[in-house]
Formats: sequence, structure tokens, C-alpha cells
Amino acid sequence: MTNTNFNTFDYKTAREIPEVVLRVELIKKRMELLRDKKNEKVLEIGVGSGDTTLMLANEFKSVLCIDIDQQTLDDARNRSKEIGVSNIEYRCGDITKDLRLDEKYDHIFLIGILEHLEDPVQALLILSKYLSDNGTIYVLVNLANSLHRWLGVVMGDIEDVSKLSEADVRLGHHRVYDLKLLNQHISEAGMGNKFQELFYVKPFPSFIMNDLPMKIHHGLNKLAERFPEFSSYVYLEAVKS
Repeated sequence: MTNTNFNTFDYKTAREIPEVVLRVELIKKRMELLRDKKNEKVLEIGVGSGDTTLMLANEFKSVLCIDIDQQTLDDARNRSKEIGVSNIEYRCGDITKDLRLDEKYDHIFLIGILEHLEDPVQALLILSKYLSDNGTIYVLVNLANSLHRWLGVVMGDIEDVSKLSEADVRLGHHRVYDLKLLNQHISEAGMGNKFQELFYVKPFPSFIMNDLPMKIHHGLNKLAERFPEFSSYVYLEAVKS
């Protein structure tokens, strides 16, 4: 059984939960379209429990991971050591304050990060300086119009789907994105949207969904193709304008 306690659920410690598995599957599918990726440089901002990190380490020659929280980095590092993955470098740092890198990167990943930042546009501007000319910044954020947020509205837990819920605040979110706001932030950072995909219809909060069979989660992911307006997440690839 997975963690179903609303007050303690945390993506940093929840490994291989179904909706994260779906994220990783989507990103892996996109990475398989790249050419010569073994020779390209990869930067991941925000490690979480390390699910995406481990997938990237399998797809690329080496991965640099930067996270503001040392304990999160230590946990992810220990996890990679447990399974014998050695091509990941973990570094503690704040991308909005003291980011100092010696090279540019072909792929920069911001998976579930922008909603945590006070000034996401500034972060994107900083990261774009370290993006190679033909590089891509990969963004994934949760969406306001998700069904589970509408459920929160009708239950009286939140005033509006665009407002921060108790769970949002606890997880350190500063905003809930919709497609217009996300693309606005991408544009203000001098970048363009070259690809986006809406995915996963999520009727209930994660702590309820996690114990359902993976077959149901894949079905809910397919359901997003029919009802994209109720998708819980959007994955976007941004390039320099």
C-alpha cells in the first residue's frame, strides 16, 4: 500500500507513484525521438524522489542534477547508488540566486518546478543562458482545470480551481497554472513553445489515486485525449525564440 495520508504525502519521498510513472513514460517517449543523445549534456533542476533522474541517466551519458534541498539530493544519490547508477552528479544550489555553471546544456528539465518558484520567468531567463543554441527546456506543471480541483471547489475546499489549495500551500506552490499563464511565462522568458501535450485525467487527489491499479491510471491518461480540457498536467518543450 502506498502512503494515503493527506497530511504527510510528499512527491519528494513517494517513489514510482502511478502519475509520476506516467510522467516518466511520456518524457522517455519524447527522448527516444532525439538523435545522438548519448553525446548531449543534460541538466535537471529539482530532483524529487529521483524517478525522472534515473530515466534520464539511462537515456544520456551523464546528468547534472541541481536541487535547493540537500536532504533531497542525498536521498536521490543514495537511491541511485542502491541500484548501481553512477553517471549522475548531484549539486546543491538555488537556480534563482547562485547558479554558476561552466558549460551550456542541450537539455534542461524542469519537471514540477515552476509552480514552486516565486519568479518563474526570472528562473527561465537564467536557465536560458545555460541552454545551447539548439537546446530545449522541458517543463511539466499541474493544471488548474484538473477534475480533482473541480471536486475541491464543489466540496468547498477551495474557492476556485485557480486558487491555491491547502495541499498546494503545504507543497510550496506559489500558483496553479493554466495553459495561458504557462505560455505567457515561456514567452516572457524569450522562448517559444515547440511542443506540448496534455495528459492524465485525475478525478481525486493523489493520496486516493495511488492505490488504484496501473491499468486504471493508463486509462485515465488515455481519457485526456478525449477530454484534454480536464487534464491534470501539461508537458511542454520550450526553445529560444
